[in-house]
Amino acid sequence: MEVDVISTIGFSLAAEAMNHAVVAKIFGMEIRPVISEYLILLKLLPLGEQEVLDIKALLKKADKTMLFSLAEKTTCIQSLKPLF
Repeated sequence: MEVDVISTIGFSLAAEAMNHAVVAKIFGMEIRPVISEYLILLKLLPLGEQEVLDIKALLKKADKTMLFSLAEKTTCIQSLKPLF
């Protein structure tokens, strides 16, 4: 299992992502996995080589209508467009 840990302190996009996450119990611990659409937006911010690979994999299962709607609300749309 691979996990990205992101602080929400002073990071409104991460806080919004956590508010829309579902609670899951894994290995006896409650975690809040972020939906693919928010994870893509969060990975746009550092946008290194690994993030581009991760985003391309996530795009296969993401709701693109929702993704573009969220990207426009969060001003990430310009970073997202070149990946299509």
